[in-house]
Amino acid sequence: MKNLCTSISVLLHTSALAIALLLGILGSAGVLAALYLYSRYNRHLNRITSTLTHVAAGDLGARIPITTSSTGLGRTMAEINVMLDRMQLLIQNLNNSSAEIAHTLKHPLIRLRSQLEHASNRGDENIMSILETSVREIDSMLGMVDSMLDIKQIEAGHLRSRFMKTSLKGLVNKLMDVYEPVIQDAGQILNKELTAGDGSILGEPELLFQMLSNLIENAIRYCPAGTTITISLTENGNRTGWIIVIADDGPGMTSDDREQVFTPFFRPEATLGVAGHGMGIPLSAAIAKLHDAQLEIADNEPGLKATISLSTTQRASLPG
Repeated sequence: MKNLCTSISVLLHTSALAIALLLGILGSAGVLAALYLYSRYNRHLNRITSTLTHVAAGDLGARIPITTSSTGLGRTMAEINVMLDRMQLLIQNLNNSSAEIAHTLKHPLIRLRSQLEHASNRGDENIMSILETSVREIDSMLGMVDSMLDIKQIEAGHLRSRFMKTSLKGLVNKLMDVYEPVIQDAGQILNKELTAGDGSILGEPELLFQMLSNLIENAIRYCPAGTTITISLTENGNRTGWIIVIADDGPGMTSDDREQVFTPFFRPEATLGVAGHGMGIPLSAAIAKLHDAQLEIADNEPGLKATISLSTTQRASLPG
């Protein structure tokens, strides 16, 4: 989308300059006409460029202000606005469809799980293992649906009203308390590197903890015994925020997989034999974005490194 906007802007600016130069060749009167025409075109082109820049940045409701549609450029501006209207409608329909699919799937799955669990409790040994497997599979599907709904709710931005002063150090310590026994049971090693500060930001503590949990669970799930998992919390270089890193020295990912891992439901081929549904990192990325934070997945040489950069000056404010 960004490349398309840039190409349109460059093309229109080039056309305006060519017209101005052509009129300039005609003489002094042509020079004055050229300057006027170029100035007029340039104003319109700046409006187009500004609008397309806003659209490329995610403001799908931005439109080019049009003062006249009788000229060729005016008609072009009107056509661009029509294109933007159609694009916005398509994206809205896609978002609505995703939420509707998730809601439609969830309730039948809940009913089916309840029926299977009831049959399992009746104790027929011949079907017990099948029923237990079915319940686990349905739980996985419900987890997938819940993640889809969570992402939609987070992307809407309404959860900012729940922001409060939150201690990142407190969240990391809680994460350690919850997952240290799990890591030990998996035969892995846990390291902790925490800054002296409290790491306070404005945020939604439950969502932030979920983000960190998703990332450390990935490290536990996809790394073998003997892997070292390190969690660190440090202040950034200019003291305007905090950096949380969850790193391991396990098998890691290919560069292609790291580029695709933010896509919902994507799973690297090497992990397909392990339970999961490919929503942990996309959900974590949505939570990071809600907090004006950056989530990066990089090569740890060896292993994988997830870095979350959180600002103490994010645009969120305390409710009330």
